[in-house]
Amino acid sequence: PAVEMKMKAEGVDPKVLDLDPESPSPNQPTAPAGTRTAAPVPVLLVKDDPKFAKYFKMLSMHLPRPAVEMKMKADGLDPKILDMNPDGPSPNQAKSEASKAPLILLKDDPKYAKYFKMLS
Repeated sequence: PAVEMKMKAEGVDPKVLDLDPESPSPNQPTAPAGTRTAAPVPVLLVKDDPKFAKYFKMLSMHLPRPAVEMKMKADGLDPKILDMNPDGPSPNQAKSEASKAPLILLKDDPKYAKYFKMLS
């Protein structure tokens, strides 16, 4: 109760204490208002992916598909890639910068950390 009263006095919703401290904080950092976000990452096509390009080139040069599949297996790659749409996005497509941002846990969020520490 004392922690909840302190939270109310500081204008923080005490219902946060009912959430799992290991869950993501609702206060994830975002870009400041009025700023532009990073330009979208260009889509890397399967046929243009450096990891797979040579196999699609082999097919375009009319090498037998089983031979290309054997080469892929020998190189440690899954030949099912050849079944994908060559103009589709590569499974190796880099994730957006937003997904690379570290996730702040509720217990580590500066706004709530001191209250969780009071409880422990």
